[in-house]
Amino acid sequence: QQDNFTTTNAQLIVESNDGNCSDFVIDTIDITIDNIATTITTLDSLLCIGDSTALTANTVANQGVIASWAWTPSGPNNPINNIAPGATTVYSVTVTDSWGCTAGDIINVDVFNYPVVNIGPNDTVCNGGPVLLNATTAGATYLWNTAEATPTINAPVTGAYWVDVTTNSCTTRDSIILGISVPPTINITGDDSICIGQNTILTANPSGGSGSYTYLWAAGLGTANNIDVS
Repeated sequence: QQDNFTTTNAQLIVESNDGNCSDFVIDTIDITIDNIATTITTLDSLLCIGDSTALTANTVANQGVIASWAWTPSGPNNPINNIAPGATTVYSVTVTDSWGCTAGDIINVDVFNYPVVNIGPNDTVCNGGPVLLNATTAGATYLWNTAEATPTINAPVTGAYWVDVTTNSCTTRDSIILGISVPPTINITGDDSICIGQNTILTANPSGGSGSYTYLWAAGLGTANNIDVS
């Protein structure tokens, strides 16, 4: 007869009975039980896409020596598994000791994308008031270099501005430089006194400002830099 014992000491009693006499034989045996347990730990089970972390199988066996580590979906025959998952992944490990006893554990590693943020390209603006900068992203928190924590800010028209936008512990920074565009000056040349039936060419001569010039004469007289009037 075979018995499974859960204690470290077992006693066996054998009774012999021939119908007239009976006898007992008692023996004891020490049973060594190998207890093995493992737990996966990591510094960070919440990752941003492209980040990495290390999984560690912390194993205790009171008798056997740890012989192997089998990681899934992948990993070395080692207690430490360096990972950089491209998506949320469940990792598991099965640890086997020299007695053939095994223990396992699982851990879920969540992977999140960085938020997409665009508060616009560097720009120059005319005098006249603040510029609205908008970093609105669903479910995000915000921190501007102005110490404001709102999705939008009204920025003065000069200077550099940046914002940190965070979702699921993943942070994206975007920045912009705002400058003031100095208004151009203009000088119109041409005869300002003509006789009836005569004509004159008026020419707009702009200077200063930035970028290219466009023209719009009053009274629908045209959009060129010079016009013929009579």
